[in-house]
Amino acid sequence: MKPALILATTGGLLALILALLNHWTAPQILEREAEAKLAALSRALPHPDETVRPLPPKGGTSEIYWSAQASEPTGYLFGIRTNAGYSGKIEAWLSVTLSGEIRRIYTFSHKETPGIGHIIEPDQPFIRQFEGINLLSDGIHLRSNGGAIDAVTGATITSRAIIDALTRSQATFIAARGTTREIDG
Repeated sequence: MKPALILATTGGLLALILALLNHWTAPQILEREAEAKLAALSRALPHPDETVRPLPPKGGTSEIYWSAQASEPTGYLFGIRTNAGYSGKIEAWLSVTLSGEIRRIYTFSHKETPGIGHIIEPDQPFIRQFEGINLLSDGIHLRSNGGAIDAVTGATITSRAIIDALTRSQATFIAARGTTREIDG
């Protein structure tokens, strides 16, 4: 009976110590995670001296951020995703101006075919051709459908998947634009 009591007491003390450590370190862990996320988001901005600040949630939309340069708002930043890729899900950060013009797409997760699906990697010619297109007024279509975007031969599904993600992001942009909170200096 004694060994079981010693084991139970030791286990209880260790559980208490772990719970206390978790309680004391949780705020720092959350702070570090937030800093890491903001650093990752900044890769989706075209200028290295821009900053990112979160906007308050609005009506169940995804996370939306402001981008600013010298305390002046430059646009919005939010996640886009689609399951329509050749190998499934594609996730990226989309940076747009205040009026909805695409500034940069930064793909951070996909399983597209190496050597073909790489067209959606940051700074690839395919993904760069979206820059300057307005999410609301220009209509994002492949050139074969009367649009301004050239699909990549052999990666047509991946090309269409990015267009799908951008088209579905229009609602998020409209929600961001409806937010009136200003960036703190």
